[in-house]
Amino acid sequence: MTKKLLTILLAIFVIFIACNKEETPEPTPANTSSPTTQTGQVTSTTQTGTTTPTTQSGTTQLSSEKDILSFKIHFGQYGEIAGTISGTNITVVVPVNAEKYWTGLKPMVEVSPKADVSPYSLQEVNFMHPPVTYTVTAEDGSKKEYYATVKIDTSTEVEHFSLSTEDERHYFTGTKATAGGITTYTFEIDDEHNIKRLRTIIRLKDKRATVQPADDSVVDFSQPVRYTVTDTEGNKRDFIVVVRKLLPRYIAISQVNVIDNNGAKADEIIIKTNYLPSKKEDISLTITSVINPQLSYPLRVVSIDKASNKITAEVPSTYYSCTYYLNVSYDGKTPNEKPSVLLNNGLPYFAGVQSYYGGKAYKTLVFPKEDFQVYLYGKDMRQYELFLRKNGVDYPFIRKYNVEYLEMPNLPGTPLESGRDFYFVIKVNGREYVFPFVNHKQEPIEVLVANKPVITSISRNVVDKGQEITVYGRNLNFDFMHESLPNMLVLEKSMKRVFVDKVRADRDRSVTYKINDEVPAGEYEFWVRLLNVDTESERYEGTIRVRMPESTHPRLKVTKALIYSKYNQYFPCQVQLTFNEAFGSARVKEIVYPHNIRIANLVQYTNTVLTTKLDKDSCNEVENELDGYALIEENGREYRVYFNTEVY
Repeated sequence: MTKKLLTILLAIFVIFIACNKEETPEPTPANTSSPTTQTGQVTSTTQTGTTTPTTQSGTTQLSSEKDILSFKIHFGQYGEIAGTISGTNITVVVPVNAEKYWTGLKPMVEVSPKADVSPYSLQEVNFMHPPVTYTVTAEDGSKKEYYATVKIDTSTEVEHFSLSTEDERHYFTGTKATAGGITTYTFEIDDEHNIKRLRTIIRLKDKRATVQPADDSVVDFSQPVRYTVTDTEGNKRDFIVVVRKLLPRYIAISQVNVIDNNGAKADEIIIKTNYLPSKKEDISLTITSVINPQLSYPLRVVSIDKASNKITAEVPSTYYSCTYYLNVSYDGKTPNEKPSVLLNNGLPYFAGVQSYYGGKAYKTLVFPKEDFQVYLYGKDMRQYELFLRKNGVDYPFIRKYNVEYLEMPNLPGTPLESGRDFYFVIKVNGREYVFPFVNHKQEPIEVLVANKPVITSISRNVVDKGQEITVYGRNLNFDFMHESLPNMLVLEKSMKRVFVDKVRADRDRSVTYKINDEVPAGEYEFWVRLLNVDTESERYEGTIRVRMPESTHPRLKVTKALIYSKYNQYFPCQVQLTFNEAFGSARVKEIVYPHNIRIANLVQYTNTVLTTKLDKDSCNEVENELDGYALIEENGREYRVYFNTEVY
């Protein structure tokens, strides 16, 4: 019994051991044997091709590999940048100015097979406070630490270099060239700018780098200047800046002075320019009248001062006083603007009649009365006696507000012909200077002599109101260039005069007038009056009859029209109209006069009407014996009946 029990227990033990024994996989067709290592380990190959170390006792050995194989970071526009792995140090160098991409960096980390890394690959990491520690854990649990740093590359590169004037009103761009490892910036700057005081504008690729001389500093570039750029790691790069002065594109004259030598020697002109040629003989210098380009003189260059850029020139011993342009040239250049200079120590000079408003040139001047201004030059001009000359006879000008403001001479007692053959004469110190009488454009002025007007004929003897009448003859009109003064046709009847203004004129040969409603109907003597030259014609031998308009009412006519004087005891300033017959069904609506006088307040009798009292102004107008009309209404129609008013 006991023996049977021991046998059963032994069988159970054997089965238990068999069930816990590790099974050996079937060998693959490609490899049916298990290689044995020199240390006695046996490795088995899986279907995936990887090998798992196994000891002879049959246990599996875990991997201890824990290396970072690659470390990469994506930096925006710069793309993917790989770090450098040196031992346990990892360094990622990013381009200059890539700081804006430093937030939210997600490194891609590749480690040994079966190893893990922390922080894990593509985990967001802050590299603002390096180094960042990465821990790699092998399969067997062993660990290895790596230290990752992201840093900006350094640079000594210059992105931009330019110059400006010290006041920053002018900027200059140079050319860049590199030879023998040295970069040179070359600038060519106009002579007018001071190259000893130029301001720099420098932009470095690496904003942490420094440059000497510094950006925005004022530097003397009269000699080449060496600049040094130093990055944060102490690396240096030099470059050279060269500034050359260009010859001016034109001559700039900044100052002109006239030296009066009081007759001891010729007067001198001192001219300050922006630069001078090598010798004075290269300078061409003349003066030309501002008013009259035909008046011009060469100047002799006495000396030049290159230190102060001054030219000293001699004025001719004999010349006409005037305002002159300076004409300077050398090295094929001329001034960008011609300066002018007043030379007043020469002979007296008349340069022409000045223009009037709007720059218009005088074409004519009326003799007498018309006034004007002249260009007059010379010493002691108040001592000048000024004349208008024709055929050897001098007529003195009338001086007005100053020596240059004149009025044409008084009309001589003997008739004088108009024309362009007059001269302007200056008399002083027993000498006379004669010049053509011209305007500021040097064009001859026609002098219109306002002799007494003469009427030879008229276009009509009978004229209706609203019509024009033309008077023909000689010396009938003289308009001043700067204004048209009244030229009037004077009409007279019964010692009362009416003045009619001109409409137009054909020089002095004819004048046209318009007879308006203010001219009372009647028979008139007439003549022409010219107020601007204070003269008038004789009365014409014939007369002009001004006709009243025809009345339109078929039967009613005004037989008498009265305005009672303002001094009348009973009806002061009242108008009374008497008609040729009784009104019947007709009604007088209003009485109408020129000057927009309309009288509607009236009393109508059998064949007369009487107005109420007129206001003062209307009464005065009507007392001038104005023509008017009565506006009459009858059977739905309106009629006009015209009349002439008498004062009672």
